[in-house]
Amino acid sequence: MRNSPLQGRFCLYKLTEEEDGDVGVDTSFFRVSRGIPGNHPLKVLIRVYIVSASNLHPADPDGKADPYIVLRLGKNEIKDRDNYIPKQLNPVFGRSFEFHATFPQESLLSMLIYDHDLVGGDDLIGETHIDLENRFYSRHRATCGLPTEYSVDNGLDDPDFRPGRITVADSVFVGNTLFMHDGEPLETYEHLSLKILHRWVEIPAVGCQLVPEHIETRTLFNKARPGMDQGQVQMWVDMFPMDLPHPGPAVDISPRKPKGYELRIIIWNTEDVILEDSNFLTGQQSSDIYVKGWLKGLEEDQQETDVHYNSLTGEGNFNWRFVFPFNYLPAEKVVVVRKRESIFCLDKTEQKLPAVLVLQVWDFERLSSDDFLGTVEVDLHSFPQGAKTAKSCKVDMFIDGTERISIFQQKRARGWWPFSKSGELTVHTHTHTHM
Repeated sequence: MRNSPLQGRFCLYKLTEEEDGDVGVDTSFFRVSRGIPGNHPLKVLIRVYIVSASNLHPADPDGKADPYIVLRLGKNEIKDRDNYIPKQLNPVFGRSFEFHATFPQESLLSMLIYDHDLVGGDDLIGETHIDLENRFYSRHRATCGLPTEYSVDNGLDDPDFRPGRITVADSVFVGNTLFMHDGEPLETYEHLSLKILHRWVEIPAVGCQLVPEHIETRTLFNKARPGMDQGQVQMWVDMFPMDLPHPGPAVDISPRKPKGYELRIIIWNTEDVILEDSNFLTGQQSSDIYVKGWLKGLEEDQQETDVHYNSLTGEGNFNWRFVFPFNYLPAEKVVVVRKRESIFCLDKTEQKLPAVLVLQVWDFERLSSDDFLGTVEVDLHSFPQGAKTAKSCKVDMFIDGTERISIFQQKRARGWWPFSKSGELTVHTHTHTHM
């Protein structure tokens, strides 16, 4: 028997409701067209969330960029030029946008990032494209929202919530459930529940690896530089058919606002300060001691004590207060600094820096530059408790496993701290710190 090729054409025709009813049996299981979208336009509400971008290609001569977002869908365009972020290659946008689209006519979403320029046209940094219609009909796309109730369809009993522990399927998860909120204790199971979801693969029988988030990271490209990565953007898209009830307001993803804090430091005394000066008549050693301090990133707010003149023993008495106001993000544990990089910059650049206090001891000189005697850098989130006396104050306090404290939690700290120069102990300083 000889096999012969067959040349032909297959055509699919959708039955009308009357013709479908005349068949007499349910043939939906055998239909090859099952799951194919209807042959009519579909109106959809599109929400685009742009979280942040990273590693953007520099677009300005100073090696920075002033990025902003442009979205295009069909004939619609949203240009967010007024909300550009100055001097940033890793901007946090925190912006959301809405479109009304009709599938299949409007299905290709273009997300572009431009560089804002005061003179001339704006430069394209990079772009990415998403086929929304293809994604809408995919069974594997991320959907909006999380269920508000625990599902028992998997055969598991309801979880058992008790202070400090949650039991799921005979597995016990232990963690902190008591937190401080606005100075008051608050019991919440959200943190421990999130821990369980991250470890859901450990649950017997029904455990699986869950997707931690639906935010996608997309690579940006530019036709002027083919094949070269121009950066990445973190975003996600939600789509809702217009024939369903309104989904409610969009998710607020605007960046966190820093809170105003004030750090107060009282410089009481110094001990064992190196004596740098020598009297040309008597040869007696002495120092004219003063202390200066600032927060890293806020050097222009540097403050100094008065001068303790002619200290013969290395002891200085001040009773002087420093006050440092600053903006702080508790969730990220960073100090937010906004300032112009130079006098020629029109916009302020935002920087996020660790909360570090710098204190230095100097010897005042009338006819020459002051002599540096010692310094200490204190991480306000983790620094050793101050020594009770000057004799017990050692440089090893910042090196060994001494118990650490956070001024943001303890609010107050008092004691002696060592100042060093080239790794050697040079000064003991008695201070009182208050947040």
